[in-house]
Amino acid sequence: MSDDKDPAESQRFPTADYVLQLPLELDKYGMPTAASYKSRIIVMKNLLAAGLKVSWFTTEDESCVMVRVSATDQRLSEQAESKPFLVRSQDKYRDNYVAENETFVEFRECDRSLYSNAFIKFGPYRFCSMERLRLVHSIMMAPHDENGANLASAKNAANIIDMFPMHDKDELAILETLWFNGGPAHYGGWCPSLSEFVPEKEIRDYFGEKIALYVVFASFYTGQLKLLCPLGLLCMAMQFVDGEDTIFTPLYSVVVALWATTFLEFWKRRESSLRNQWNVEDFENTEGARPEYWGDEVHNADTGKTTIEYPTWKRYCKLCVSFSVLIILACTVLTSTLFLMVMRVVTTHTGGVPGMVIVGIINFAMIETMNKVYIVIAQRMTDWENHCTQTEYDDQLIAKLFIFQFFNSYCSFFYLAFLEGHARVFGVEDTCPHDDCMMSLGVQLATIFVMHTVLGQMVEVFWPWFQRYYDDFKYVFTTTCRICCSNIWRRLKAHFCNIPFEDDDESNVLLESSVFTEEEQQAFRPKFPGVLVDFNELVLQYGYVVLFAPAFPLASLLALFNNLVELRSDGYKVCMFYRRPDYVCAQDIGSWQYIIGVISVCSVITNAAIIAFTSDSLSRFHIIGRNDRLAQVVVAFLAEHVVLFIKVIIHVVIDDDPEHVIFRRQKRQYEARKAQEIEEAQETHQEQYEFRQRFVEAPDEYEFHVDI
Repeated sequence: MSDDKDPAESQRFPTADYVLQLPLELDKYGMPTAASYKSRIIVMKNLLAAGLKVSWFTTEDESCVMVRVSATDQRLSEQAESKPFLVRSQDKYRDNYVAENETFVEFRECDRSLYSNAFIKFGPYRFCSMERLRLVHSIMMAPHDENGANLASAKNAANIIDMFPMHDKDELAILETLWFNGGPAHYGGWCPSLSEFVPEKEIRDYFGEKIALYVVFASFYTGQLKLLCPLGLLCMAMQFVDGEDTIFTPLYSVVVALWATTFLEFWKRRESSLRNQWNVEDFENTEGARPEYWGDEVHNADTGKTTIEYPTWKRYCKLCVSFSVLIILACTVLTSTLFLMVMRVVTTHTGGVPGMVIVGIINFAMIETMNKVYIVIAQRMTDWENHCTQTEYDDQLIAKLFIFQFFNSYCSFFYLAFLEGHARVFGVEDTCPHDDCMMSLGVQLATIFVMHTVLGQMVEVFWPWFQRYYDDFKYVFTTTCRICCSNIWRRLKAHFCNIPFEDDDESNVLLESSVFTEEEQQAFRPKFPGVLVDFNELVLQYGYVVLFAPAFPLASLLALFNNLVELRSDGYKVCMFYRRPDYVCAQDIGSWQYIIGVISVCSVITNAAIIAFTSDSLSRFHIIGRNDRLAQVVVAFLAEHVVLFIKVIIHVVIDDDPEHVIFRRQKRQYEARKAQEIEEAQETHQEQYEFRQRFVEAPDEYEFHVDI
């Protein structure tokens, strides 16, 4: 080990490494303190004792010590053999890419020369970079009795400031070409098919299943929007030509309701295929506890292991408190929305359509602010509830977000769709402008949706660019200020103490020599926050598209353009802006799937009610009377039940699991059962062999006892 920075340090080990940041405390002489040196030595010895390769250096600002940790292929193989570590067999490769029918076997059973990852362009690997990171991380966290570095213990964890995996430049270059910098040829064109916009295999091999599932879902949703956009554009054009109450409006509502059903059913099939292909179908059954999970240590006498348990009644009490806070905040949103509608009544009667746009902008600001604030509150409450697994934690957090944001984001639209024109506010009748409630709803929806899409996309695209240049400017500015202050102090000292001043151009030397290492550059990057916020934005957008489809049919086209940019900007952020995230496994998109199903069912009810009560399409063509409330209720009830019945038929007819998934699942179950039978037969054969050996080796001396 050496404290000197080596320019070729990043080339010494493979790039699939971890970096640890250890504290560095200096005394008044500028030397590391004894406590700082001792804590660093403890971590180093644990890493070396676990068979890992270590290099370290002190950062330029002397704030911490950077430790780069790697492992040889032999050490990785030993760790994979000691764990039930599954790898993909390369026996079914085709055209240098992983076939869809890839097989998984335990590492100890596979032919190690026939294994590779999706980045086959670099040649065969024993492990892909994500699997290398998983193995290195497991070695660092494993206890000493399992030949690990035991960094998960509280004592060793206190000596570590931060820990993150390194990016791989070669694989990032491939992702850059295939994902976000390869031109339209890599994005499936504009044909209305279920084309893939992203390289899912490479993303999954580099980032893990959870990020890959989000990206594939966003790509699939965008591909499905291409089927809906032409109809939405046609309906919007007819509304401009023939008014809001054209006959295309109710037809488009029915199409949107059926599209939402088919989209969800086909996504279930796609997700099932990916889950089976990636061999993560049983992940949630074997998922371990979160690192943040705490409780009482309980010793299991049957297994001999110590587990952490937290009383269920305490968690239920905390859940009750959390949902009480949620209800209070939802009531606050309802109150503020009613106040906003009062303001709308006043501005509409004085300002007309511009007044409605102004209220829409205020409503947008309120929605966005409350959503951002509540995300932080929901995360704090879910942390406090202390859920065991990451899946349970995510499900509870998603449930809180959906309930609150459903009220916050769509409450004003429900008022405009069903109460405007039928309510009195402080004695003033809330009438629709120009006696057209559909126009009022459409203006509000268009204002909020367009602002949400445009401003959100500007932040998504330009914020990482601004942040990166801001960090560079901040370093140059602070370094320059520090050097200038030092020069001023030396000049004053030389002037008052009659000491000759020596201008050694320290500022130019320091600024020109301040070249950060690869480890420091990646340490400066922010941590990846996860895909929760990205999923949340997609689901909110989905609600804007389907819940009030007749009022703003152009929402599907705007959502399509937004998502095409979003897919590329997300790729740029996660690859070029953030640190490389730790591996996170997932077998599905979680509770988001159920939320999308709830929104789809609600869209049938809201669209049927909008056509019957808010729109004059049916009365214009003399299907029902404009003020015939009974007929409107009957039409809404029948239309909603007919469409829901069709949705149920589609749900029953379209199986969630494709045939090839069912076949492969049965094949894996058969292979697992046969392997268990072979193992039991071998154990029985071994017992019989040991019995025969004892009989053969028995001495030929017998004792006879005869009873007289």
